[in-house]
Amino acid sequence: MKRKASAKEASSPGETALARATTEASAIHKRFADLLRETSKENPDPETVSELRRLLDEHRGLELWRKATSIAKAAEDAALASTNNAATKEVWTRELEAIRAEHGYAESPAVERLLIHQIALCWFRLNLTEIGFAAAMKAPPSVKQGMYWERRLTLTQRRYLRAVESLARVRRLSYLTRPHAARFIENTDRPPAKQLQLNAASE
Repeated sequence: MKRKASAKEASSPGETALARATTEASAIHKRFADLLRETSKENPDPETVSELRRLLDEHRGLELWRKATSIAKAAEDAALASTNNAATKEVWTRELEAIRAEHGYAESPAVERLLIHQIALCWFRLNLTEIGFAAAMKAPPSVKQGMYWERRLTLTQRRYLRAVESLARVRRLSYLTRPHAARFIENTDRPPAKQLQLNAASE
């Protein structure tokens, strides 16, 4: 009578290799988290920093750096630090997330994601400036103060609009480089009579 193969014996070489790779990746991620915690304090041990650098270099495919706080997130956190109210900070954080979602962050390519981050951050700073401007205008400001806030408001508005325009421009260029858009442009550039003949022939 034949002995039934155990689950370990029944697994194919590919499944075994996948399980081993998954276990190794989990161990690497855990070590990275530990090193990140150890090096995030003041005056970290140089050897620990070297190990962190080596881990990042040797396992580029895992993109471990994505697990850490990105520069964009650090900039957002710095802007949110303008309030000490924990509830307000949570609400503002959700509002920034909603703005990114409304601009299609999850479905966008990398370059568009960078611009969407900029739009959300510039929008946030613009509103903070509006709040500061309103507070400054409550009491009659000096000419110097008035000019300062007018200039600051103008600059933040300009940065926000520039970020929106940049995203629109990039998306338009991305659309125009797609094959179906190129065919559309080619067809619409032909004389109307010839275009009608092409349409009739294709029917």
